[in-house]
Amino acid sequence: MKKIKPIAYSTLAAAGLFLGSCTLAHSVAVTNNDVGSKRGEVSSGTADVDSGVSYESAVKNGRIKKVGVAEYKMKSYVFFIKEYMTVTGE
Repeated sequence: MKKIKPIAYSTLAAAGLFLGSCTLAHSVAVTNNDVGSKRGEVSSGTADVDSGVSYESAVKNGRIKKVGVAEYKMKSYVFFIKEYMTVTGE
């Protein structure tokens, strides 16, 4: 029984380390424009050399002329990071 406890504790610690994550999100009403129906999104991961997660690239992807809301989200999974930029407008 004494040998099982350290194995169980180390298994729980490893599972917590690899399954744990953190999410950071921030939304900003950039202008007084309406939210609109168009949506531009950009994302990148840890392995992306030139991530390109920027406000400008999200606006370009959504073909947005008047920006209403911008949202940045970053998810961290121990060793891996995923970033998202979403812009909505008209």
